[in-house]
Amino acid sequence: MEVARTTTAVRCGGGAVLTCVVALAGVVATACGTAGPVQPGAAPPASVTGRPAVPPGGSPAEARAVGRRMLARLILPPGSRRIGPPRSQPPQLVLIGGQNVVDVRRFYWLPLPGEAAASFLQHHPPAGTGVSGTGSGEAFVEVQYSLTAPPAGLDTYGSMLLATLAAGPHGGTLLRADAELTWYPPRSAAEYLPPSGYHSVTVTATVPSPQGRAGPRTITRVITSRAVIARLARLLDSLHATPPWTGSCPALLPQFQIVFAPTRTGNSTAGPVSVTPSGCRGELLTTGGMPQPALEDIGSTRLLAAIGPLLDVHRHVLGTAVGSHASDEPVV
Repeated sequence: MEVARTTTAVRCGGGAVLTCVVALAGVVATACGTAGPVQPGAAPPASVTGRPAVPPGGSPAEARAVGRRMLARLILPPGSRRIGPPRSQPPQLVLIGGQNVVDVRRFYWLPLPGEAAASFLQHHPPAGTGVSGTGSGEAFVEVQYSLTAPPAGLDTYGSMLLATLAAGPHGGTLLRADAELTWYPPRSAAEYLPPSGYHSVTVTATVPSPQGRAGPRTITRVITSRAVIARLARLLDSLHATPPWTGSCPALLPQFQIVFAPTRTGNSTAGPVSVTPSGCRGELLTTGGMPQPALEDIGSTRLLAAIGPLLDVHRHVLGTAVGSHASDEPVV
């Protein structure tokens, strides 16, 4: 059975019913706070020539095919058998949320009691996966597998197999196996950044003052180096478009803005581009005032590492959330 869903990844606050240990840096939905990225808007009528190669988008069909392969590679105890959906079945646990999620599921009966069945699954991960966590509830146990090398069109942090176990008939255990996969949407044409189309880049960031003096300070640098502009453009062009996300992020996020100023000579049709944080998933790229699909860069770590040296600020300082803008430094 295959379903696409829009449920959220976690419940914040006191309503959690599952205790999980998840070894996934990308499952940032466990943090509670502000909402995720804004929904992407329509692309403005901008086009550029000679666009560089960027990561491909995926599709629901690709996600379903990978999900079927993951389920087919499940390693089960001898004597196990596939069954139809039982009347009383293990709960459906949702670790991934969003509009681009596909769930492919199967049910099995295992001839082992629950604890032994869970131990078997933990020690026999399917080919191409690794055990990424375990969980338990009042009447179930869960083992989580993550794909070690998902196809380019699928989200690395959103491709997993959830094995949920509950007591079954005849002294055995019922297994509900859900392959949950998130596929990347294609990038919009307006998101491509041809380095030759821009004559400068302005980088602005708000950082804490040294040793807690006064309040946060704002640093601004104007970059005209062709090499630096090209490096920043290549970095942004290398990022996947991320699907709209329904999870939550920490309330305070790094504060920065990168503005690409277009060259108005020659055959360039590049438009003005602004890059800002988009929740904790990555960056929001706006062209001509229109927001594009957010680009995936968990916690903006890659971009912060690139702009830190330009501002003479360590990326860990840039990644420290601050409250308000207190002072401006001169443009250099």
